[in-house]
Amino acid sequence: MPEDRPNNNPEDVPELKNENDDVHEGEDRLLVEPPDHNVGLEPFRYPDPVQEPVTLHRTGKIKALQQATLNARQQAALNECNHWLGTKEGPGSNEVIFNKVFYGRDERQPWCQAFAWYVQWNADLVIGQHCPAKTAYTPTAANWYKDRNLWGTTPRVGAQAFYNISGLNRISHTGVFVTEVLADGYFKVFEGNTNSEGSREGDGVWLKLRKGLGPGGGFGYPIYDGVSPPDPDPKPDADPDLVVDGVLGPKTYARLQDSLNDTGANPRLDEDGISGPLTKRALQARLNQTHPPVAVDGIIGPQTVRALQRNVGADVDGLWGPNTTRALQKTLNERDL
Repeated sequence: MPEDRPNNNPEDVPELKNENDDVHEGEDRLLVEPPDHNVGLEPFRYPDPVQEPVTLHRTGKIKALQQATLNARQQAALNECNHWLGTKEGPGSNEVIFNKVFYGRDERQPWCQAFAWYVQWNADLVIGQHCPAKTAYTPTAANWYKDRNLWGTTPRVGAQAFYNISGLNRISHTGVFVTEVLADGYFKVFEGNTNSEGSREGDGVWLKLRKGLGPGGGFGYPIYDGVSPPDPDPKPDADPDLVVDGVLGPKTYARLQDSLNDTGANPRLDEDGISGPLTKRALQARLNQTHPPVAVDGIIGPQTVRALQRNVGADVDGLWGPNTTRALQKTLNERDL
């Protein structure tokens, strides 16, 4: 559901205007579809190619700079996006089919990357390792492209867009398929879990008009044709995955603290691997958002453990044992709580 607005620089991203707005004669002004229309809910169709330099007029719409002939996989991804365009959450927040398919159960987590995975899976990109493997964590998906030199800052038709728009100081939202490359840095892209304001905690599947990605944002370029790239050599400075061993030690606690900081822990936690009262309360506050009700009292009792087990997909018995810790470790390797 709506939670925040993108941290776009207002000098870089003009306010969207309706053509019915008052415009003084002779004023040169950029006009696009109004936010409540948001490019419409009709299936996307590519416009005619533009051969000449684009001129923006106050009564004109942005015209495409790039026209691409789609291959079978690109067309399959585009068809999948069109099929789900206009889909809304409900009746609960983050209650969408993409989460049910991704997690294999009724899980209500932020779902922009789960939607991207769903589209790419149905376009036969995941099986052939032509795009990120199954993950709901946007930094992990972005790193897949970076590690294979499939990353850049230039929008291309079919690219996956990654944004830092939430103040988390990391990649925090994604759009699965760029449909048009436009004048002055604008592009159109299909996104899940957004809304008319461009939030990363939205209400449905939209075709968004965007400009700017935020610090560290970029585009991943799925391999829609050709041979899959080899797995990259591990980077020595990359954060290693947690060992899924069921041992609740300092490394697991430190990764949990990092996850809680990413999801808004207040006050921010020291990522020291020590489970103190602040960490316990932050965990309870987060679980109260995802699987309420949870009392935020710093006491990890059966109520808190059951909420955690639901979050990470463990058996729900209220007892925190090795199986629950393994599920927690596996989850932290894929996404935030």
